[in-house]
Order: sequence, then structure tokens, then C-alpha cells
Amino acid sequence: MERVLVLTMIVAHVAVNVNAATVILHDPSSKILFNQASTTSVSQAASTGALCAATALVPPYNLADETAKQVKSIVQHDVFIKPKALVLLSIAGMAPDSSSVQQLLQSFGNGHTAQLSVADGSRPASAGSVLQASSDVVAANPDLAVKVLDHSALKGCHPATCMAGHLSAAAQRCGGKLHPPQQQRNQQGLAGSLALPGMDAPLDLTQPAARLFGIELAGLQGASQQEIDVLKMQQQQQQQEGQDLAVYESTFVGL
Repeated sequence: MERVLVLTMIVAHVAVNVNAATVILHDPSSKILFNQASTTSVSQAASTGALCAATALVPPYNLADETAKQVKSIVQHDVFIKPKALVLLSIAGMAPDSSSVQQLLQSFGNGHTAQLSVADGSRPASAGSVLQASSDVVAANPDLAVKVLDHSALKGCHPATCMAGHLSAAAQRCGGKLHPPQQQRNQQGLAGSLALPGMDAPLDLTQPAARLFGIELAGLQGASQQEIDVLKMQQQQQQQEGQDLAVYESTFVGL
């Protein structure tokens, strides 16, 4: 069975309407074929089915014929292609226009992408219900290894030193920079300012909302690097690679 490096599923919550969710499926290896990259309106069941089809996972319920047709219109299923890892990323507070989603899509670079507008009947599906559906997929496949990629995975990581280092690395990966605080004395948490591309002004990390975003970004960077280091060590020790899909979950609410 051919193994794709990683499949990313992003659930973006629109800032002014928590009952609107955009689901983005992205395969950087370009081995999973999506039938269209432009926004497609689908049912919540079809969104769940598309995730299962792209990952070769067992769906949490039987798909109706009409839903199965929708799934086929989104992704070309190949049982011999299965990702090694699935990243479930929930992003809250997206701008109500489409520009923020488009910027997110552009940041992916190469690969195949499907953008889905999920509906529940005649109304947009809530982001919470879409996330619950992805959790139901995980629950229907009990052999999956599920890990959380956030600051909770970084045991003993001091905010002013360890977390600041992860945030600096994350900023550099994004083409930005973490500017240290002018005064270093008695520093107990993240401080300074975070400059990222597309921002009108750097984020002041002494402010609660900016600090929350910084912690989440640093946690994602640090936990991801920690997991990469573990996988590299396993490869060096020539441990047998399992065939089960690894699921990594992360959430951004500080946008």
C-alpha cells in the first residue's frame, strides 16, 4: 500500500457566524486526487465521507446513495493509497470574507486541495458539528493513534524560554520574526512582539489575545517538532513502521 506523507483537514470557523464552517482537505504529496479545488457546497455526511475516502478509514455510519455520489464528486478514492498521518486543525475566528481562507490556501504551496462549504439541510452546518463528525470517524477506527499538537504536550516548557524559542522558530517558518521584550528582568511569560507576513503591525504579546495566539502557535511548532524527533529516533533504531494512521489534533482560538 502506498503511503502519503500527510493529509491535513482544516475546519475554519467564521468569526461573525459560529454556524458556518469551511472544511479544507489538503494533500501536499499530490497523490490523493480531489475532483475540484474551488469551493463546493456539500452535506455534513458527504464531508465526513470525503474524509474517510481520502484516508481509507471506516465511516462512522452507512452513507446514503446520494451522499456517496457527493463523496465521489469530491475525492477519487483509491484503497491502495493511505496517508501516514492525518492532521485535524480547527481554526476559530476567521474573517467573514473569503480573503483569510484564500491566504490560508496560498500558504499550503504545492499539493491537491478541496475546499468544502458544509451545509446541514438548507442551513450552514455548525463548526462544532463538523468537528464532532471528525471525532466520530476517529472513534469508529479504534486502532488509530491520536495525539494533540499543542502546548499541553510540552511538559516543563517555561513560557519565557522554551515556549519563546518555539514561537521564534514558528515565526521564522512563516517568514516573520519574534522581537524580544525591551526589558528582560522578571519575565514570567511570553513577551515582546510577533511580526508575521500580512499583519499591519506586530502583535504585542503582553496583550491577552495576542499572548493566546502566541502560545498556540508556539505549542503547535514545539509539539510538532517533538513528534518529528520521536519519529526520526524510531527510524534510526529501525523500528518497524506500523500501517495504522496517526491522527494529530490542534486548535487555534486566538486568531
